[in-house]
Amino acid sequence: LGTFTKDISGDDFLPGDIFSMKGHVWMCLGKATDGSLLIIHATVDGDLGSGIQISALSQDEDCKAYELANSHMQQYYPEWSTRFNAVRRDVRLYTAQESENCGRFRWTISENGLEDPEGYLSMTAEQILSDLYK
Repeated sequence: LGTFTKDISGDDFLPGDIFSMKGHVWMCLGKATDGSLLIIHATVDGDLGSGIQISALSQDEDCKAYELANSHMQQYYPEWSTRFNAVRRDVRLYTAQESENCGRFRWTISENGLEDPEGYLSMTAEQILSDLYK
């Protein structure tokens, strides 16, 4: 169904890629026009509950992915956003892991495998969110 690798960088991610780090899993929604990554993952807090959070990975504190994550969390998930705001983390913290339990899984997109009828693999994060939230 796909391939797994531990040899990754922030430039390596495509929409739909899944990343595992220390027992936590997130999925890449896409790459913003500035190269920052928009991700989605589950957030759990014993006191506050659990749910889905859209966040950003980038070295740049003012990245486009954070702007997108923050605006979409507030617009579409306002109650959840008050408990777990969108965050931005340095992509190097996620990709420089040395653990056996860290790595990236990429789906195989081919005539014999999964399909991409919406064309997400060639879209930016902005275009993907626009399509998902229309």
